Amino acid sequence: MLRRIISFTVFALMLSFSGALRADYKDKATGLQFPGTIGNMRQDSVTDFEKDHPGLGLGVGIGYIGANPQIYADVFVYNLKLKQIPDGSGNKVVIQQMADAERDIFLQEQRGVYSKVKKIKSASRLLGASSDAPFALQSEFTYTQKNVAKRSFIYLTAYRNNFVKIRFTYPEKDERAGEQALQAFLTEIGKILKG
Repeated sequence: MLRRIISFTVFALMLSFSGALRADYKDKATGLQFPGTIGNMRQDSVTDFEKDHPGLGLGVGIGYIGANPQIYADVFVYNLKLKQIPDGSGNKVVIQQMADAERDIFLQEQRGVYSKVKKIKSASRLLGASSDAPFALQSEFTYTQKNVAKRSFIYLTAYRNNFVKIRFTYPEKDERAGEQALQAFLTEIGKILKG
């Protein structure tokens, strides 16, 4: 009898703990609902940058981490206090923001956070495999961080007067698992943005 009570208690604690780690997050500014898990990645953090730096339009960051913790993603929803950000990725405002995001990667190299930064490509691509998935600008980079060669992607679009930026990173040695997680992640984000 005592064994059953202990087993049930442990099971209940595990359920409550796993539920706390996988809570959905709804962005107030856009109404976008980010699930607690995407593929094999779980929501790891939600950071309210606006709370820490009021009035700058820095928005929120939602962090996800894979079963391999070196595979991770961050989704940022922010507006930089711009009065108008057209939806989608094919407009000057989003193109300029992508240029700024790319510069930030090289700035990290200048600061010594990354080394051997190389921009691989820029493109416009669908967020997911569906032909009606939303488009986003894409930039792909390789760099070394703490002696680990990494591949990192930036995806950027706009939704309801906010930028939606995805940063997805994995070690080059784990390319197969990283690519699988990336495609699942982008597909889910594409569905979220379609509403």
